[in-house]
Amino acid sequence: MDRPSQLAKPSCGLVGAGERDFNHLLKGTLPTPWRKFILAAIIGGNWWMLYLMNSSVASRCKFHENFANKPNHHEDHRTASCDPSNFLVMIKAGATRKYHTRREVWRNSTCPELYRNNSVRYRFMLGMPAHEMIDPASHNQHKRSNLDEIEDMGRLEKEASEYRDMEFLPLRDVYEDFYLKTLNMFKWAATIGMDDDTSMVVIHDDEYCFQPEILRGLCQDATSNNQSLYAAAYEAQNGTDGSFSPYFSGNLYALDSWLIRSIAHDPRSPFATKTKALAEDVVAGKWVEDQGEKTDIRYAEEPSLIFEVNAEYYKTEDWFCEPIEKFSKCANEGTNLGTFARPVDCAEEARSSQRCGENFQFSNDQPDLGCSCCVEGEGNLTIAHELWTTYALSNCTGDEQADEQYYYYYNDTIS
Repeated sequence: MDRPSQLAKPSCGLVGAGERDFNHLLKGTLPTPWRKFILAAIIGGNWWMLYLMNSSVASRCKFHENFANKPNHHEDHRTASCDPSNFLVMIKAGATRKYHTRREVWRNSTCPELYRNNSVRYRFMLGMPAHEMIDPASHNQHKRSNLDEIEDMGRLEKEASEYRDMEFLPLRDVYEDFYLKTLNMFKWAATIGMDDDTSMVVIHDDEYCFQPEILRGLCQDATSNNQSLYAAAYEAQNGTDGSFSPYFSGNLYALDSWLIRSIAHDPRSPFATKTKALAEDVVAGKWVEDQGEKTDIRYAEEPSLIFEVNAEYYKTEDWFCEPIEKFSKCANEGTNLGTFARPVDCAEEARSSQRCGENFQFSNDQPDLGCSCCVEGEGNLTIAHELWTTYALSNCTGDEQADEQYYYYYNDTIS
C-alpha cells in the first residue's frame, strides 16, 4: 500500500479520524490544554466527550479550509449595494491635545450633517497618546505614562463618552508607526466596523470630508465590471525607477470591503515596509497591489471626491504663520527665545530681537519646548524632526490679526 502523501488534507472532526490525521488535527486546530484533555478522554474511554466536541472542531476545521482556499476572484464581492448607507468612514485622528481641537472643528463643520443625511457611518480612529519615544532595545516594562500622557488619556475618555464617535486602537500613536496604525484600522473594520452590507470604506484625514454621491458613482462603475475599487482624489504616484507600487495621496482614499478584508487577513501586510517607505499611503498602495493577484482592481482618480473642512481655519491653523516646512527643525539652532503659546507670538519676539534672523522653529505639539532662532549657514536650512515646524518671519502676520482669529475660533467655532 502506498504511503499517504505528507500534504494530504486531514479529516475534519475527531470521531473516525485516522491516527495520523487525528494527531495532525489536534496539533493544527487546538491548543495544548485541549489536546491533553482529549487524549485523557480517549484513554479513559470517554468517547461521548469527543462526540460532543466533534461538531465544534469540525466547524473550526471548515474555517481553516475556507481561509486557505479563498477563490482567486471574489464571486460574492458585490452582494452589497453602492448606496452611501453602506459606506463606512474611518477618520485618521491624533491623540494629543491639538487633535482634540481639530476634531471639534470637524464636528462643527457641515461634514457630520452630510454624512448623517446619507446615513454614512463614521468613526475617529486613535491610538494611545505618546509624548516620549521608547527605546526598542531597552527593557521598558517598568515605564509608566508621563503626566502629559495621563492628562491626554483623561481628556480622551471624557471626549469619547460625550461624543461616542471614537475608536481606540491598541498601539501608541506615533508618526513613524502610522502605517501600522492604518493596518490596525483595516483589521478593526474587517472584524468589527463592517457588516455584511458594507460596500465601501473611506479613510481620510481630520481636515477633509468626502462626497458620498461621487463615491456611489465610482462604486457602481466598478461593480458593473466586477472589479475591486481603489479610489482617491489625487492622482496615483509612481517611482521614477519603476520600483514603487502605484498609490494615492493619504489625505483621502477609499477601498471596497473585499479589499479591506483581504488586506487585513493577508499575512504579507505587516511586512510591506521591507520594500516600501514607512509612509502610510505608500504602504497602502503596496497592500492593494498585492491583492491584484486575486482580483481585477480599478484605480479611480476623482478630485471632486474630496473637500476641505472649514478651509479658512485650516489655512490659518498656525495662527497666521505659514510654515516653511512641517516636521522639520533648524539645521543650525541659535538663541532660544523662550516659551510661547503660538508661532505668531514667537515671531513677534523674534522681530524685536537682534539675535534672530529671518527663520525660527516652533513645536505646535509641545510649545513648552520653546521657540528658537535658526542660524543661517552652509548646507540645508532645515533637517527632519517630528516635533518641530520651521517658519519665516515674512510669512507671519501681525499679532492683532492673530488675536482676532484666536477670538473668532474659540468663541464662535468651539462654543
